[in-house]
Amino acid sequence: MGAALTKRGDEYLSQTVFGDRTGMSRQRVSRFVREGVIPAGADGKIHWLVGLQALIEHLSEMAAGRGGGSLTQARIALANAQKEAIELKNAAAKRELVPAAEVESAWSDILSTIRARMLALASDIAQLLPHLSKHDILAIDSAIRDALHEAADAIGADGGAAEAVK
Repeated sequence: MGAALTKRGDEYLSQTVFGDRTGMSRQRVSRFVREGVIPAGADGKIHWLVGLQALIEHLSEMAAGRGGGSLTQARIALANAQKEAIELKNAAAKRELVPAAEVESAWSDILSTIRARMLALASDIAQLLPHLSKHDILAIDSAIRDALHEAADAIGADGGAAEAVK
């Protein structure tokens, strides 16, 4: 039996015969040859033992999840993208996600309200403390405006929310 196995192991097989011996269709064997999984000669023939070893290694890698097959990777990528899309859709349905435009608008409104209150402080102080001179009130107003400009500069120069503070 050992001599027959050695003789058979040295055979070069057509893709059809290789498929018959491994339980695969010729088309699948051809695809594995095209993808470089199973080495074949220029005539398309496959060395029985080399081809079988390559097939076993490939299937072992696939079973371990390390397969480099482009179809498997594409399926995994598709499944991950679908999972992410479903997670985003569910989060949006639960109102866990808010569109960026809504967030920007809300922050702009908040900052504009804060700015308006800060700018009104000098006038409020003038009414609360009538003994202060106009020069004192102008100094307070200037300090508040400087603070607002510094805050706007700290926020950033993107022109978005920083403009609401200035």
